[in-house]
Amino acid sequence: MAITVTGANPTRVTVVSNTVTADTTFNGSATNDRNYAIGDDIIGVVNAGVMVGGFGLRLETIAVNGDIAMTNNGGIAVTHATTGVALAGNGGSVTYGGTGFITNHSNVFNDSNGNGAGGNVLFADLNNGLAVTNADFLVV
Repeated sequence: MAITVTGANPTRVTVVSNTVTADTTFNGSATNDRNYAIGDDIIGVVNAGVMVGGFGLRLETIAVNGDIAMTNNGGIAVTHATTGVALAGNGGSVTYGGTGFITNHSNVFNDSNGNGAGGNVLFADLNNGLAVTNADFLVV
């Protein structure tokens, strides 16, 4: 299985092998979905040496004050007109780090009103072709 979803609060979404994601939403059996809207804090991981293609990844916590911590130690190379990585917090913290890279265009959001309905605030707009690591920005 290319993407696994394990644990609870935090729920861990891990890309364990090369995958091409479809523009679909996780419904309980992870395969190659792009969208993961989960009612827990989320830890997202792209393992070292692993590539994500297709539509990239979108992690959203629907828990009030939910946190997302994303570590990319592989690569995300989007081949569609969508963001490579989208992280939608719900009033909690959103962090991105790792030694991996993203190509195409990626946005990082935080839900400013904490209710999951609107209020998404763009706090990072990662332009095409950037290699982003945790040293590039810090959100406090």
